[in-house]
Amino acid sequence: MSGEVVKRVYDNRLRTEQAAATRHRVLKAARALFLTQGYAATSMGAIASAAGVSRETLYKVFGSKAAIIKDVYDVTVGGDEDDIPVAERPEMMAIWRTADPRSKVSALAAGSAELVGRLGPLWAMVLSGARAGDPELAQLAATSNAERLAAVEGLIRDLASVGGLREGLSETEAVDVMWMLLSPEVWQLLVDDRGWTLPAYQRWLDQTLADALLPRSADSGQ
Repeated sequence: MSGEVVKRVYDNRLRTEQAAATRHRVLKAARALFLTQGYAATSMGAIASAAGVSRETLYKVFGSKAAIIKDVYDVTVGGDEDDIPVAERPEMMAIWRTADPRSKVSALAAGSAELVGRLGPLWAMVLSGARAGDPELAQLAATSNAERLAAVEGLIRDLASVGGLREGLSETEAVDVMWMLLSPEVWQLLVDDRGWTLPAYQRWLDQTLADALLPRSADSGQ
């Protein structure tokens, strides 16, 4: 009886590992195809072939191409395939724990520069398709913008809780400013269109967030 239990546990672990490996191959193949061919031109069959899986497996695991692009997007934002919300990741937890407003902004700028460096090319593809009328990409763009807005609202509440907003600046205005400055579109304009390096973008973002949001005293000497 105990042997059957051990075998069942082993089999379950093996199936879990195989499922994770399949998902990894699919997301990696799909991301490459989306970036090189575009979303509309990439078929489920092409993704299955590139990932070395059957179309049946692809539909069983993901259900649709829209679900695949959402998973590709989420993994790109997170930086890995771990099922951990962005707000609970170590880099964000470090921002929550930091009491100094200027240090919070610097940590946020560093994390945001790293994130948009990963996300920028994929977001450009999503946004281009959404503007061209693709309903699935339009839905993804709307969802991702709503998620980013919710994250920014949390960051501003946290900054306000430690006296990190300058006098006369409402939380609503601060949310809008931060939401705009952290947008992948700004990264695209400066890095892709104007040729900035990521370190230059990070330095600019750090100082611009501080100038726009923090009390003058909090940014003195920076």
